[in-house]
Amino acid sequence: HVFRAGKYKSAAAPLIQNAMSDAEREADRQWLNTLWQVYKADIYEMRGIKAERLQDVLDHPVASMKAYEGDLGKLFLAEHWVDALLYPEQADAKLKAKVGAGEPVGFKAYLMANTSVLPHPPAAEHWVGVITGSGQILNGEQPPGTIGSDSMVALLNTALEDDRVKAVVLRLNTPGGSAQASESIRHAVEVLRKHGKPVVVSMGSMAASGGYWVASAADEIWASPATITGSIGVFGIVPNIHKALGKLGVHTDGLGTTKLAGAMRVDRPLTPALAESIQLSIHQIYQQFIGHVAQGRNMAKDKVESLAQGRVWSGRDAKDLGLVDSLGGLDDAIKAAAALAGIQNSYEPVEIMPPMNAFELLMNDMLSEVLIPLLPVSMTYALQTADTAMQQIWSWNDSRGVYALSLIGSVE
Repeated sequence: HVFRAGKYKSAAAPLIQNAMSDAEREADRQWLNTLWQVYKADIYEMRGIKAERLQDVLDHPVASMKAYEGDLGKLFLAEHWVDALLYPEQADAKLKAKVGAGEPVGFKAYLMANTSVLPHPPAAEHWVGVITGSGQILNGEQPPGTIGSDSMVALLNTALEDDRVKAVVLRLNTPGGSAQASESIRHAVEVLRKHGKPVVVSMGSMAASGGYWVASAADEIWASPATITGSIGVFGIVPNIHKALGKLGVHTDGLGTTKLAGAMRVDRPLTPALAESIQLSIHQIYQQFIGHVAQGRNMAKDKVESLAQGRVWSGRDAKDLGLVDSLGGLDDAIKAAAALAGIQNSYEPVEIMPPMNAFELLMNDMLSEVLIPLLPVSMTYALQTADTAMQQIWSWNDSRGVYALSLIGSVE
């Protein structure tokens, strides 16, 4: 049984539908086309490849490959998608000829050689604290790769209690998650602002649904044109297998002292009264979400409602609609936070991380690898399959079973 608020809220759709609804198709087409336009514009800026030509080759692959007898390497070279066709040692020789004597060094070895075991203390008196949250938003303490409400609130409280931190940038890469956990983090952001510390949210490849719930409390929201955001909506799921059991000849029966007794058992269908009660709760939480956005964005509720309904927006469209303040990256957000705090002439960005002892710092330096994205962010989006959706469900731990989550895209 799936309960949702917002006609575009499709995170649970793979569990109950075999195809996209017309509303989902309409919304997804808009943000997908926007991302594709941004990508083609970036390719033209970097490679000088016209968007029309790129589109033509991709739309007519057979004709394009026939022109080069199926040789993709020659096709890529002719279309200027690559600069040369070389074996590794030939590429190394070309690099040596360009930069002079010496042996090539892999990027991981280079980065590891330039990473300190212990961080250098910041020199500036005023700090802009940078806090990063990546992954699904869940309740409690959570490991890296997810955003735990208790874990994130602890980092925000660290920034609150340190007088050297004058402003905070919250870097979010998340499809959302638990509504309860998102509200806990949003409130902590609100507390920071009430104590005179500006908060700027910097969105990565995705900061949608619960991610936007959190962002709604910030002084400013920054995103890239290709950021996936919005998805202002909520849903709840009640698993039920009584039909499957019935096909196997397994049935249940029993008595209860109230009409709600045993009503949430997976081997019994929901009663109409309980289903209506759950839908009322979902609607109330959705209205709470709408209220937070309206207050944070200084926008009328009916205006927020028209932009909500669980609809996903690109960062560029969100900027035009008022859901995002500016387009830019993390550095831009840090400068904006410093300006809001009045320390733009003398400040230093400082990453706020969970405390580690000396041994943990040493092991982190020895064992960690810095991951460098090899593709532009706008190429990393894909519709996740129902299998992936089921994997995510096992990690959900909202005490009310209500989620603000978008299953579109992958997290940077």
